[in-house]
Amino acid sequence: MEMYKSVAPRFEGMGLKLYKFHILKKWYFYISLYGSPNNGDSSRCETGHIYNLKKCGRKTQQRADTINYQTGIRYYEMNLIRRITIECGVYDKITKYEREMIEKKEREERHAEGLHDIDLEEQDLIVTTKGPYFRLFFSYSADGDKVSIAMKWLNKKNGDPSKNQTDRTSFEMPILSTVKDKLHGYNGGKEMHRLISIDGSAKSLLSNNNGDGTQSIRACPSYRSGAPWNDFVSISWENEAILRARVMMILDFESCDFEDVSDMQTELSESSVGILGREHMIRIGVHAIVHSASSQRRTSEDERIINSKISNHYLMEKDKLQMISINLVRGLIFAIPDVIDSTNNDIQSLITVSEVPYWSSHFFDYEKFEESMPVPNFDSETFHWEEIE
Repeated sequence: MEMYKSVAPRFEGMGLKLYKFHILKKWYFYISLYGSPNNGDSSRCETGHIYNLKKCGRKTQQRADTINYQTGIRYYEMNLIRRITIECGVYDKITKYEREMIEKKEREERHAEGLHDIDLEEQDLIVTTKGPYFRLFFSYSADGDKVSIAMKWLNKKNGDPSKNQTDRTSFEMPILSTVKDKLHGYNGGKEMHRLISIDGSAKSLLSNNNGDGTQSIRACPSYRSGAPWNDFVSISWENEAILRARVMMILDFESCDFEDVSDMQTELSESSVGILGREHMIRIGVHAIVHSASSQRRTSEDERIINSKISNHYLMEKDKLQMISINLVRGLIFAIPDVIDSTNNDIQSLITVSEVPYWSSHFFDYEKFEESMPVPNFDSETFHWEEIE
C-alpha cells in the first residue's frame, strides 16, 4: 500500500483516504476467519448505494454525529416527493431512475410486438429523403419489349445531373437489374404511359409525428468515396414474422416521370400494349430495394453455429431482391455478415444481435420475480426508526 501511494497517488477528493483503500489492511484478517470471498459483482449494489445513500448524504451538514439522521431524513423526503409526483402524474418531476424504468417497460412492450425504438405505423411515420440524390433513366426498344437502365447523380434534389459522373460510384448491376425488372412496364396507374425516369437518394430519415426517435437509413454505393454503406433493418413482410433485410437502394415514387405512348401502339408489340394498357397499382412515397433474410433460422446442425440467447442466424435469399414501401421498415438492427461469397461479395448468411436493453430478459424472468414479490402498501410509512436502529 505504501508503494501504491508513492507510485500512483490520488489527488482528487479525499485522495487515498478512502474506506476501500483502508479496508485492505483488514482483509487478510477476515480471510483467516471466513475464508476467501467468492467472486462477485458489486456494481448493481453500488448503483443503488450511490442513488439512495451518497446523493442523500451530500445534502447534509456532513457532521459525524448527525450524518446518519440527516441522511435518513433526506432519503425519506426523496421517496415522499417521488410518490407524490407519480400519483399526481407530474412526469417531468419524476426522478431520472423512475423515467428510465418507465421507458424501459415501454421499450419491452414494443419489443414483444416485434417493434423497435420507434413505432413506425404508417399513419404516424414521416419519411424524409436526404442526399446525395441520383436519377435512373429507362430506355426502351422500338417494340417496347426490352429496356435498359442508366444512372446519373444529381447536383441537388430534383435538380439536373452533375457534370462529373466518371468519378462517382454507381450501384451494382444486380441492384439496377432488379429495378429494371420491377418497373419495366410500370405506368403509375395511367393507361398507355410508361416510366422514363425516377429519382432516388442515398439516405432516408424515419420519424413519428412528434419528430421523436428519428432514425436514418442509408443505402449508398460509396459513402464519401469509400466503401458502400447499406443499413440492416427489420421489416414487416406480408403479415409474416418480422424479417431482417439489408437496404440496397432508396427510390422516391413522387419523382416519377412518364411518357404517353398512346400514339405508338402500332409500333409496340402486343405484349407491351397489353402491359401498358391495363391500370397498374400506384406506388406512393418512398420505396426501398432490399436483400432480405429468409424466415428460416439456420439449424444447430451447422458446425459454424454457436447457440446464443442474444443472437440469431439467418440465411439470406439467394440472387433475389425485393421492393418494399419504406413504411414497412420497423427500425434499424445490429447485424453482422457471417458467410460472404468471395466471388461476388454477396452476403450468404447473417447474424443479428438483439438490442442491449433486452438482454437481461433472456437470463432472468423479471415478470415472474415481480409476481412473487408482495404488493407494496404506499399508504404506510416508508420506514420506521426502530428498523434503522
